[in-house]
Amino acid sequence: MRTLPLLVLSTVAAVGFLIATPAPVQGFSGGAPPNFAGNIDQANGTPRTCGVNGCHATFDLNSGPGSVSISAPSTVAPGDTVRVTVTIDNQTGSRQGFEATVRDPADPAADVPGTLAIVDPSNTQFAQGNTGYVTHTSGGTSETEWQFDWTPDGSVGTARVYVAGNASNGNGASSGDRIYTATADITIASTAGEGRPQLAFHVDTPRPHPVRVGAPSVLEVDLEEPGTLNVRLVDGLGRTVRDVASGDRPAGSLSLSLPTDVPPGTYFVVVQGPGGQRTQPLVVVR
Repeated sequence: MRTLPLLVLSTVAAVGFLIATPAPVQGFSGGAPPNFAGNIDQANGTPRTCGVNGCHATFDLNSGPGSVSISAPSTVAPGDTVRVTVTIDNQTGSRQGFEATVRDPADPAADVPGTLAIVDPSNTQFAQGNTGYVTHTSGGTSETEWQFDWTPDGSVGTARVYVAGNASNGNGASSGDRIYTATADITIASTAGEGRPQLAFHVDTPRPHPVRVGAPSVLEVDLEEPGTLNVRLVDGLGRTVRDVASGDRPAGSLSLSLPTDVPPGTYFVVVQGPGGQRTQPLVVVR
C-alpha cells in the first residue's frame, strides 16, 4: 500500500482497487483492503465496494459491457471443501482485480461460516492478512480468473459467496474503471436428504492449524463402520504430495500424523472412506 498526494495519482498504476479519502489517496494494486466484497450494505442500501465509497465512481455499479461471475457448486455435503472460481469479463482494459468472501446471507457482516483457503498464492492472497476476504496479488491483476477454497463449519444451511470486481481501463488513475458485483448461494445439504451417499466417517481439522514446517500435526478420523480408508496430502493444483494412509480399518477413532516437511503453503488433506470423501485444508508456515 502506498500513500500519495492526490495531484500525482495519475502517475500511479492504479490496477485493482483504490480507496479514496479527502486526501491523501491510497493505492491497492497489490490487493484490496478487507470489507469491500459487496457483502456489507451502506446506509443507502448499496453493497460496500470501492465503487460506492468515493474512488472508482466514474460509472454506476454494475453498468457497462463487462461483468464478474462466480462458479461454485450449488449444493455440497457437510464437511466438503468447495472450490470457488471468480471470473471477470473486462471490456475496458487488460488489468483487473477482485475481492471475495463467503457469508451467512442472513447476517452478511458476521464472520465467515467456515474457513477460506488460498490455493494460488502467486495470484491470490488474504486482504491485508484478513482471512475473511480473498483478493488479487500484484501479479494476479493480469489474470481474468482466480480460485480459492471454502470449507463450511456447518453453522449455516445456506452460505452466500460475495464478489466485487474491478475492470480497470489501464489509464493509471481511479477514473474510468468499472465495478461489478455478483453473488452465488451454496446449500449445505443433508447427505441423506439430497440423495447423496451417507458418509460413515468424520474428519476433524488438523491440529495444530496452521502448523510450522516440520512440526507435528495430527488428523483425527472417526470411522462409524469398518471400511477402506485412503488419506493423501495434495497441493493447490490437486497433485498428490504425500500418501498418508491406505488400507482397511476397523470402526473407531484414528490419529494420523501428517507430513509437514514440505514448503510453506496451503495444502489439502483428502480423506476417502466409507460413503465418500472429505477434505480439510492444511496451512504450513515458516
